[in-house]
Parts: sequence; C-alpha cells; structure tokens
Amino acid sequence: MFSGCASIDAFLFDANPDGTPISHNQQQAAPSQVTPVVTQNQAPSIDSGKSNDELRAQNEAMKIELKAAEDELVRLHKVTKIPAAPAVLEPTDRLWARISFKSGQTSVEPKTRKVLTAIAGKFLANPGRMHLEVKGYSDDEPVGGYKQSHQPRHHLKTLEALTQARADAVAAVMIDAGIPAKLVHARGMGATGFVSDNNTAAGRSQNRRVDIHLVSNYE
Repeated sequence: MFSGCASIDAFLFDANPDGTPISHNQQQAAPSQVTPVVTQNQAPSIDSGKSNDELRAQNEAMKIELKAAEDELVRLHKVTKIPAAPAVLEPTDRLWARISFKSGQTSVEPKTRKVLTAIAGKFLANPGRMHLEVKGYSDDEPVGGYKQSHQPRHHLKTLEALTQARADAVAAVMIDAGIPAKLVHARGMGATGFVSDNNTAAGRSQNRRVDIHLVSNYE
C-alpha cells in the first residue's frame, strides 16, 4: 500500500541567488545617524546694538540655516530607516510518502516503484534546498518470529538491519529516478516509531513501512 502526502511545492522556500537561505544575519547594518551641525540651541546670538536691517538679515540667515538643518534631518531619517526584517523560515521536516511492507519483505514491488519514480520527478521539477530522509521501520516481531519458530526469507539478523534494507531499497528507486544520491539519506529505525498497535495483524502491517520525509538543508 502506498500513499502520497502533501505536494512538494508547499515546502520550497526563498533563497538567495547563490542558493543560501535568507536569514537575519543578512540584514544590512544601518549607517550611523549624523546630528547636523546647526540646531536651534546653537543659533547665533543677536547683537542688540545692530541696526534693524542687520538684525533682519541675521534672522533670515538663521532661518536659512535652520531650514537646511531640518532638511538634513529628514534626509538622514530616510537614509537610516531600517527595513522590516524578512521572515525567518523554520527548518521543515514533512512526511511526503509512506510505503508498506509485508512481514520479512525488503524489496520494492513493481507497482510501488512506478509511483516512487513519478514522485521523484516531482521533486526534480521543483529544485530547492531540500533533501529526502528515507526511514525504514518494523513491527515489534523479532526476526524469526516471537517464538523463533520460522525461518525468515532474508539473511538479516536484526530488525535494525531489516529496516535499513527497506530504506535502502526505497532510496535506490529515488536515486535511479534521477535524484542525486547526496540528497537521499536512508536510515533503518528498527522497531521504533510505531503508528499502530502491534497486538493485531493490521496494526503490525501499518508499522512495517518506509517513510519519505522532505527536509530543508539549513537546520
């Protein structure tokens, strides 16, 4: 049984042209604000002994200086205005696909291989800073059965090795479909991560699986 999860398009994120993610560290430092030389508190004193024409001329000169200072303050405010910081994208780890396995099975069936090849094409059509985590799981039944009463159909001795073989098989299909091997990480998780009850056959069937996760590369 195979079921596809959410589309990969939902998990792509913005990056710089060179592929590096956008973060707070790339915010440009704002230039230091410079206080204009002339302020109202530094206005020249008025000589009471001067003529009215001289006083008016002095006042006009002061007004021009103050206006220039105000214009400079406005200009500096615009220059030093810090833009809003871009949103920080949290690293993503999304379940993308799940493949079930029969008891003791390690190979990928032909019909499942076709589906995996198709979704690999979707991954390749939307390149980004993402990779695949392929995780294999088992139920809690030991290799050889609970009573060690039957011969397994594989040479593996532990559930960790069994789940690694399952993960490797799925990863191989994705790589064969064109995804670079460096973007496909396979891991056997053993008898962990149960999603159903191991006390029933149906529950154990759900636990024998490989999950494919889409993971961002900037954790």
